[in-house]
Amino acid sequence: MRSRPVLIPYASAGNGHRAAAQALWQAFEEEGLGAIITDVLHFSVPLFRMVYSKTYSIMGEYSHLSCEAMYRLMDRPREESLLIQFIDWLCERHVRPFTGFVEENEIELALCTHFLPSLVLASMRRKGSYAGEIYSVITDYGLHKVWVHEDVDRYFVPHEDIRKTLLALGVAEEKIDITGIPVKREFASANREGERSRELFTVLLSGSAVSDNKVLQILRWLGEMKSSLRVLLVAGRNEGLLERLESYEPPKHMALERFGFVHNMPSLMKEADLMITKPGGLVVTEALCASLPMILVSPIPLQETENALYLEKEGAALYCEHLEDFPFTFRKLSGTPEILESMRKAAARLARPDAAKRILAQVTRGGIPSREN
Repeated sequence: MRSRPVLIPYASAGNGHRAAAQALWQAFEEEGLGAIITDVLHFSVPLFRMVYSKTYSIMGEYSHLSCEAMYRLMDRPREESLLIQFIDWLCERHVRPFTGFVEENEIELALCTHFLPSLVLASMRRKGSYAGEIYSVITDYGLHKVWVHEDVDRYFVPHEDIRKTLLALGVAEEKIDITGIPVKREFASANREGERSRELFTVLLSGSAVSDNKVLQILRWLGEMKSSLRVLLVAGRNEGLLERLESYEPPKHMALERFGFVHNMPSLMKEADLMITKPGGLVVTEALCASLPMILVSPIPLQETENALYLEKEGAALYCEHLEDFPFTFRKLSGTPEILESMRKAAARLARPDAAKRILAQVTRGGIPSREN
């Protein structure tokens, strides 16, 4: 039996890693099992925390070329890249209080939803200050090599293609479990099959982490559609977008409902016939659980591009590589119920709403192992 707590560490670079960690924490709590959830960046100095998290967000929204260059530069096995090894060292140096936190809490297993805590724990293990297990939960539908570390004991992945990629990189087959990406329980129960009874075609437009100008352009295109629409626009924490929308008057045939940060996104997903969103790993996974077809726009290269391409290949989404393709793509979907229904079925097929419970079951099978035994 487990005598010491499980740690669920993440890094707040984007919202997805935090959301996946929260989903796992919920699964442990529901089973009456103790788990500690924490942001590894909370153990760093404010300047490093700001640079690490804010730079990612800013580049993701405004500088896709920089994101792509960084992705390609770091998408190499770490043993072959002095740059990655230096960045590992730099990050570890700036979150040193995290190591003390792990030691004080006598952690025997860490379930990481970001690669940063896993590399810190790997370094601790090599120095003899951590004797527990290191598990990684992959939160995108493509694999960046920075996630791969020889000291990771187990990987929980969303689908078969990533399993094959890990195998090709030399990871042992018994270290890989296909579980899906964990979502919080409110999304896990969001399937809305049989609930569509509205007269107006309803679009859920997520403006979070998409530039204001792109959101406004999509709204203008929606306004030019001849059919009547209901648009649920969620700005998230982007208060500036809501301010710019104050002067926007939608055409009479478009019913526009504006939201800031919301706690009822599962309900909005259940109301929608189609979602327009940036393809972050968690938001698209949540939409799959709601059997919600998607148009994917403005991905961060290349990790979100891989999400978009995978979902398009599997039939659950259409990817607008160029934003100018949006009007044609939208008309195609909104005017062809058969395509939308096929996409709904594909989303339902891909959905793994029980991913957090699957991971929990694997973690607790036979008790949580200790490397001391």
